[in-house]
Amino acid sequence: MGLHTNKNLLREMSLFRRVNAPMRSMSSPIRRTSSLGKKPLVIAHRCGGGEAPENTIAAARQSLENASSLILHVDLLLTADKQVVCFHDQEPHERNMLKMTGRDSSIRFFDFNHLPPLLSRIPTNPLCDLGSYVDTTKYTREGRKICKFEDLCEAFIDVPMVLELWGDDPTLVERVHEILFSFRRAKNVVWGNRFSVKIQRACEDYDHVIPTFSTASQWSWLYIAYYTGVLPFLPIQHFDVFNAVLINEAKWRRLLIGSLGQNFLSDLVVLVFNVIQRTLNWLLRAPKMFEHLQARGIPVVAFVVNDKEEWGYACSKNMAAICTDYPARFNAFSNTAPVVSPPVSQQDMKAASSTKPQSREQRRHTSFNEYRNGRL
Repeated sequence: MGLHTNKNLLREMSLFRRVNAPMRSMSSPIRRTSSLGKKPLVIAHRCGGGEAPENTIAAARQSLENASSLILHVDLLLTADKQVVCFHDQEPHERNMLKMTGRDSSIRFFDFNHLPPLLSRIPTNPLCDLGSYVDTTKYTREGRKICKFEDLCEAFIDVPMVLELWGDDPTLVERVHEILFSFRRAKNVVWGNRFSVKIQRACEDYDHVIPTFSTASQWSWLYIAYYTGVLPFLPIQHFDVFNAVLINEAKWRRLLIGSLGQNFLSDLVVLVFNVIQRTLNWLLRAPKMFEHLQARGIPVVAFVVNDKEEWGYACSKNMAAICTDYPARFNAFSNTAPVVSPPVSQQDMKAASSTKPQSREQRRHTSFNEYRNGRL
């Protein structure tokens, strides 16, 4: 029993990866698109949930109209009748079903046809501007209802996506993969879950070709390896995209107030919090580690950054992409901010010069089996 437990623990903590993973990392849509660009890619968190109703077709459409080099970040869940919908329902932190529909329940208890409509006024997620709301009345039906993942894929057939799967139902990975297969989209996505190694492993086991992003435990062990000096000597673990947390001081304080309430913030609590927050910021902002990862073919994404200070830092460190709830706002910022060209490796230049552009029809009709065989 003890040996079995130790093996499981080693698997969770291991920094070793599968043989095919480096090729998978190089082929991720974030790595492919960002390696030759001058600005970081824009990943619209929850399809741009700070500027439109989160995880809706309307939000995705608005983000694509107002930002360049865009990738959509989408949260996916299963309904009671096993339909994949675009929704973030993490409990107890946000209770999004209550926040967005007024129903204090969970998506998994509803059939898709019985899902309630979105409220006319929806608070944004905790990483957005404090106290901000999104007015859904100015949108068409696409912005006032919970949408199916199939509908999002059909509406944006060529747009790369970062898919975050939620829930313990193993059917979710299977259903998401079926949809990706039907739309020939498997080569244009990254999937997984930031907090669940279990979901990441399920994604890898179901299709080991599709890239995954780092989980919280992998993120923690990577920082430990970096600060102990062993990272350069270790292969990177299963993930193919690294999510860097770059929350600034003001946002840390806002999150603390939201968690404890203003009445609990005595002078001593604030003092201790400030010391912890500044220490965390010093540890988490590790530009040498970011450079090391990107040199090894692992794109680094600033996740989730929503103000000028965070954007400026991410751009100055040549990160591959920034994930934000405000893609249009970031686009305006990046157009005025000075641009630093990231280093382009000879391998990236050779790959770019040897790749022939395909038409939309050619991409849609490329055989999925040919794609898999070509990547293995």
